[in-house]
Amino acid sequence: MEVLEEIKEFLGCETPDSWISEAVKQQDILLIDHAHCEKKAASTAMTLMFRYVDRPDLLNKMSRLAREELIHFEQVLELMDARDIQYGHLSSARYASGLRDHVRTSEPGRLIDILIIG
Repeated sequence: MEVLEEIKEFLGCETPDSWISEAVKQQDILLIDHAHCEKKAASTAMTLMFRYVDRPDLLNKMSRLAREELIHFEQVLELMDARDIQYGHLSSARYASGLRDHVRTSEPGRLIDILIIG
């Protein structure tokens, strides 16, 4: 459990032991979800690059972010392959769609909200 203590110290808030216990029992789902999150982060970065072509600083940062997230995606897939876990679909989390329901429709609020949610 020493590794878990190091992780707890790194995080900005306490993770309940009950959550950790449940996550350890469901590592397959946790890894599949993690892969989806990495892929979605890369996709969001790419979407922002297409939507905000007039913002060179944002383009540069989102390009680097997309590459980094795709590398993370590949790393999770490698770990899953080593554990013989098959990547597949997961239903969307309610909290994610709930956050997106509150994204403003006008700029710059829309961009700010998407960056915060991401």
